[in-house]
Amino acid sequence: MNEISLENIDNALSLLAKIHQPDENCSSFSVFGSYARNRLKVPRDVDCIVLVERIPNPLSVRQVISSQSGFDFVGMSDDSYRYRCQSIEYGIVYRLENKFLGEIEDITAGKRFPLEISKPLWAIGGNIPEVIIGDIAESIILFDKDKKLTELKAELQSKYPKKLRDTLLKMLGEEISLKLDISEKLCLEKNYLAADVGIADLVIALSRYLFAKNEVYIPSIKHIRTHLMSRQSKISHQRLEKFVQILENGSSEEKLICIKKMFKENER
Repeated sequence: MNEISLENIDNALSLLAKIHQPDENCSSFSVFGSYARNRLKVPRDVDCIVLVERIPNPLSVRQVISSQSGFDFVGMSDDSYRYRCQSIEYGIVYRLENKFLGEIEDITAGKRFPLEISKPLWAIGGNIPEVIIGDIAESIILFDKDKKLTELKAELQSKYPKKLRDTLLKMLGEEISLKLDISEKLCLEKNYLAADVGIADLVIALSRYLFAKNEVYIPSIKHIRTHLMSRQSKISHQRLEKFVQILENGSSEEKLICIKKMFKENER
């Protein structure tokens, strides 16, 4: 079996974009996620978003793409169409352009932060609305007919949205303070199962807080450790390494002390 290269993946993506570009319904085709951020290694899968005026017929989409040599339809994951080509899986999601861009505008303005935790079954951690903002800033746009996504990407690359940052710091600061108190009481009661659930929430909230404070776009939870260590230049690398080690190996009490100290050092 031939080894898959980044060039193979780029060729496959170019073909997918060319399939969609002649369709008047399709406004743009972009690559999001880990492959767009880090093109130094071959990924297991690649995520794509197509902005459209209306959601296309699922069967028609599958037939057109599956008719291309090498693309095999493997099923749906949530609302993502999954195709395999040379052992790499390509996921394509279709979004209504005006609705999608409107939601992004709300997030950057700090408006779309639901209280409930919601997530697909395959995701680790809760729903983090601001992840999509970083995805757009670091996306690879293969075509954009009306240039709306291109302009949005340029704006997000130039600066971290201030209203988004202010909302995150206020909301997450309140959450961290409250859950620290609750989790500390649970530890005193030796209720470690409940305390560890609180600690998991605190790790997510504090990670989001640190990224927002330093005006760095946060990735998905499974990539937090790598990105936290490589991007948070305003916090010493040695301090962060110790923090992560305690979170990974410490007791519940040690983790809470560590989280509380890191929060107090970086509280706005």
